[in-house]
Amino acid sequence: MSTLPAADLLRLADTARFARNSGRAQKALTELRRRFPDAPEAGTAGYMLGRIAFDLAADYDRAAHWFSTYLDEHPEGPLAKEALGRLMESQERAGRASEAQATARRYLARHPEGPHADLAHRLGAP
Repeated sequence: MSTLPAADLLRLADTARFARNSGRAQKALTELRRRFPDAPEAGTAGYMLGRIAFDLAADYDRAAHWFSTYLDEHPEGPLAKEALGRLMESQERAGRASEAQATARRYLARHPEGPHADLAHRLGAP
């Protein structure tokens, strides 16, 4: 794994994630972010770490951390809409209602018709 290029590490992580091998996926993603911090794949790796925490570990605080990290690093990135929605969902599931509501307002301001708009409205965003 230590010699694989960024794109191959991302593919390895994706394959491991689909196989529900979260440990191997996390290792590949963490290695990718460590070795290639400025590569576009590093942002995708951060997003994927959030998905693993959310989908496979039900660790919503950790998921929120990674979705927030992605948004900090790539506020206009290709996964920004999904990361913002997932951040809101993670915060809500982690019991962080005020943060989830603030994120819901932010989400609706940017993506009023987005896939997480219904959740944003349920959380009390106007």
